[in-house]
Amino acid sequence: MNYGHHQGRATYRIRLRTVKRLCVFSPLSRVQTRGCIGVGGGIVFRRLGVFCLSANGLAGRIGISLLLCLAVSLGQALEPEPVMVFPPEINLQAKGRQQVVVRHGLANGLTADLTREAVYASSDPAVAVVEQGVVRAQGEGLAKLRIEAAGQVVNVDVFVGAKLGNHRLSFLGDVLPVLGRAGCAGGSCHAKPKGQNGFSLSVFSFDPAADFREIIKDERGRRVFPAFPAESLLLKKPTLAVEHEGGRRLEVGSPFYQIIHDWISQGMAYRLPGEPALEGISVFPGEQRYAKSAEQQLVVTAQFDDGSTQDVTHLADFSSSDKEIAGVDHDGLVRVGTLSGEGVVVVRYLGEMAQARITVPTDRRFNDAVYAGLPRNNFVDDLAYAR
Repeated sequence: MNYGHHQGRATYRIRLRTVKRLCVFSPLSRVQTRGCIGVGGGIVFRRLGVFCLSANGLAGRIGISLLLCLAVSLGQALEPEPVMVFPPEINLQAKGRQQVVVRHGLANGLTADLTREAVYASSDPAVAVVEQGVVRAQGEGLAKLRIEAAGQVVNVDVFVGAKLGNHRLSFLGDVLPVLGRAGCAGGSCHAKPKGQNGFSLSVFSFDPAADFREIIKDERGRRVFPAFPAESLLLKKPTLAVEHEGGRRLEVGSPFYQIIHDWISQGMAYRLPGEPALEGISVFPGEQRYAKSAEQQLVVTAQFDDGSTQDVTHLADFSSSDKEIAGVDHDGLVRVGTLSGEGVVVVRYLGEMAQARITVPTDRRFNDAVYAGLPRNNFVDDLAYAR
């Protein structure tokens, strides 16, 4: 016999059955069985374990036991899923930043992104500030990031390291990512096979050394002007101070503009002594199932050969393999469509690539017998049916 209880989006089903003794099992593995007595009927909760009732004694006792059992069981079933925050702790260097993702599990097994709905607060704005899920370092020290979402509060530790004296910029670590983000290294701009108007860059910054030579030495170095950086063509073209077929790519005074400006004024180093080399990138979440019309903020992390990591979400390039399944904007926000299926968001940063797999389940559910009856021609079918 089945009884259904509906609360919000979750449905809990109760099935009565005969058992040999009264036992109470906790849904949490860390809690032991509470006890067993007598012979009686039982209640099975699919998510909670088994709760049995004694048939001995008066009928009134059985009724009271049944009500208590239902109250305890349903109360545990309706406990909210915990809010999850990525990354669980934040370590920043001076002027560093970190994109935060806030997620909440749903009763149907899917996950909702609450990054843009959450309320954020920093315990010490002199150390770090937060705006729309992006934490920015302000000064050396420790702070707590308070995140409120789905009626829950999560605290994340934020550590900001000391500011390095005479910090210098490099082409590899600072300028090249900015050029890639601005679209200069795209196939529709200066990364064309023959470049654009005599200026050629490698596709997706695949050959940094060649890109450096093109900027510094090609055309007798006319693209950079160390004595007066603001007059460099590398800055005047993308800000439309002079004619540029690619349109406006930078705003005067913006953080990206300032990086290129300061790099030119510092002498245009290709790579700093002891500067760590990029080993790869990763994206979070890497694979996930989504409800239709859902949204998900991605986080891209660069890994370096000295063991350090850096959030490069704001510098990465995003593209979708199937925009009808899921599209993605230049900030890494995925917007799932209204069709079921699978798609991939490709992430690129300085010649490295990662991918986030998007799965949108169908609204119609089939039992295992339907899949078991499908034809299997080779191992590809086995893998497809397993998903």
